[in-house]
Amino acid sequence: MKHKVIFILSLLFLFTIMSCELNNNSIVTPIANDNTSATKAADIIQPPTEKLIKDIGTIRYIKNGEGFWAIIGKYNRYVPENLPKIFMRNGLKVEFTAIALAIPSNIRIWGRPVSLITMLSKDDRYPAVLDQATVNTVAIQGHPWLLEGITDTYQALNLPEEFMIPGLKVSVAGLIRSDIIIIPALWLLLDVKEITAISEMPRIISLGEKFKLPEGKQVIEPKARILFTFLEVLTDSRCPSNARCFWQGEALVAVNITIDGLDYGNYKLSTLAPNSSIQVGGYDFQFLDLAPYPTLPVEPVKQYTGVFVINPILKL
Repeated sequence: MKHKVIFILSLLFLFTIMSCELNNNSIVTPIANDNTSATKAADIIQPPTEKLIKDIGTIRYIKNGEGFWAIIGKYNRYVPENLPKIFMRNGLKVEFTAIALAIPSNIRIWGRPVSLITMLSKDDRYPAVLDQATVNTVAIQGHPWLLEGITDTYQALNLPEEFMIPGLKVSVAGLIRSDIIIIPALWLLLDVKEITAISEMPRIISLGEKFKLPEGKQVIEPKARILFTFLEVLTDSRCPSNARCFWQGEALVAVNITIDGLDYGNYKLSTLAPNSSIQVGGYDFQFLDLAPYPTLPVEPVKQYTGVFVINPILKL
């Protein structure tokens, strides 16, 4: 009887060992070595336990297949989908945060796929930075354009005109310029090298152009640096087109007006004159129409679209 118990326990032990081996084989493992000592990190890439990753590491160009840029981190190996060109320097030490991307099942990969959020060069001779920021400006001399980032606030030395939109969310990469002196020196000076919009870019319009604008959207007039936002429909009491009413009713909308980086605030506009226009900062903003027009039976509107026009106020 004693021998039988020992035999059964031995079988259970062997079964447990085989199960562990099978489980380990199902974990994503790296492909071939890239012939650099830096890639001899973990032999097994563990699935991410956290979606947000914070690590330090070294930028490396890996020669497997067609070749790709990667980060040899302290805790793992990473393959970023959005490494800026200014960080494509073999051997550059960096500190970064990233979002872990899904690892395809049953596919052997070299490193953990990630999408970078922030990155900072640890080499003082090459002060590169990647950040996600909000574009803004301040009412001081020169009206500098700021990038209010996750890690710091930067004064952009060369922000492209199409990105001069207060409130715009961007991903920006550039070089910190400590060799340039600007008074007052309130922010880090950034030489922008790469920038992309994270939030939706407003449509560009011209003065005097009638434009349709969906509720919640923006347009920009670049020459006058006007940012116009159709915030929401406040009320719509217009008489339905297939009904008879003793009053035509009106629709009220809320808009926001920003000119040359200065937020003039929110305003109400009506489909009825004289409250269908407002004069702000030397420009006349007119509310011309609102679609769809109500009908019976009344049904909820998924999204309204307003028609507006912006004209300069002529000085006599």
